[in-house]
Amino acid sequence: MHILNISKDKHIIYIKRLHSIEGKPVLLQETYIPYHICPLLLEEQIENQSLFDLFEKKYGIKITRVQNYFDVTGITVEEAKLLALPEGSYHIVLKQYFYSGETLAMYTRSMKQKDRFSFFLELERKTV
Repeated sequence: MHILNISKDKHIIYIKRLHSIEGKPVLLQETYIPYHICPLLLEEQIENQSLFDLFEKKYGIKITRVQNYFDVTGITVEEAKLLALPEGSYHIVLKQYFYSGETLAMYTRSMKQKDRFSFFLELERKTV
């Protein structure tokens, strides 16, 4: 996958989550992780867990840097159905690149239901 900068013969863990509030979809999130970064992730029950927490607390993969990009983009037919939005509409997409040192450990693409959910980012890493 070109986003993760790994060769075509390498495996990628792909996770697609639909977050809901009161039974209504608010956030569609796709995550891509190079398999070699955290192969044991496939054995986890991740429905209600933070991938970030699993990386750091369980597997000792410290995320040292996150790059965030916001885009306005048209949504696909599938995304529109999942988020209960009109086909062909445009929405804010958050693309996040999570690094461990110089290694890109995870890429996440999040699309929100604009009337039901807001993005808020505050990043701080304290050295100990």
